[in-house]
Amino acid sequence: MDVQRAILEGFATFFGGAVATVLFLLPGYVIGKAYSGGIRSPTPSDRAFLTTIASGGLLVHLIALPWTAPLAQYVIEKLPDLDLAHYLEVLAWSGLVLAILPAVIGAGAARIADVQSGPIYDALNFLGFTTAKRTAEAWNWVFREMGHSPDEIWLRVRLKNKGGVY
Repeated sequence: MDVQRAILEGFATFFGGAVATVLFLLPGYVIGKAYSGGIRSPTPSDRAFLTTIASGGLLVHLIALPWTAPLAQYVIEKLPDLDLAHYLEVLAWSGLVLAILPAVIGAGAARIADVQSGPIYDALNFLGFTTAKRTAEAWNWVFREMGHSPDEIWLRVRLKNKGGVY
């Protein structure tokens, strides 16, 4: 009986940790996808990817903390006897905090990053969040991908102001 209990407790701990990790990282992943907005670029390193989604998740959860803390406290205290209103509130929290709020933040950040002048542009350029910085590696990535393709691909690039043809 003690072995079964230990196995169940271990499973509960593992499952709880996995759920907590997903709840923490999912908003950052959604922010990243909404921010990139379909821009084709090189895949970030594992470290950069994890840092981005962790910081995005932290941002979203800090914004939602005034709603999350009381809701979590109530759910923990009343877990077996939750009423329908609180189930619906948990569902609403899940949708807003895990999907809608991160998507709005990511899309808004992408829109702000498209600003082309002024102090906002200077600050974002310094931090590496402008559109130019997001797409700077796009050509390198395309040419690198072309080398891995079984089909040969030719591309002619004509630069403005008589800059030449490549």
